[in-house]
This record gives sequence, structure tokens and C-alpha cells, in this order.
Amino acid sequence: MKNMQILKELSLTELESKLSDLRKEQFALNAKKSTGSLEKPASLGVLRKQVARVLTLINAKNAGVDAVIAWDLM
Repeated sequence: MKNMQILKELSLTELESKLSDLRKEQFALNAKKSTGSLEKPASLGVLRKQVARVLTLINAKNAGVDAVIAWDLM
């Protein structure tokens, strides 16, 4: 997955910034879902998985585990 390759190269602060952006986008999509104006409901699932990937890398970097090894074990 090309996106994961890009995420692995980011620093911890960049990952935290990316997580913040994804959370804001997730909030906006949830608001659209509530009002019934969300065109692609599947985008919520995709976004949730992106958040999980970023969190996995943040936790791996905080634990001192090489992110490449941590991701390959899953």
C-alpha cells in the first residue's frame, strides 16, 4: 500500500498532525451523516481505517518499535 509507505516515513509530530486532520475530517463526515447529506457512506469506514493506521504507527514509534516491523507483523 503506497499510502502506508508514505506514513511510515513521517516523524512523530507529523503523524500527530495527520491524526488531528483525520479526526477533523471524521467529525465533519459524521455531521454530514447525521444531516443525511453524506454522499458516500463508505468514506467513513475508509477514514476510520486511516485513523487506525496512523494510531498504530504513533504507538509503535512511542514504544520504540521499528514501524516497518510493527506493521509487517500485523
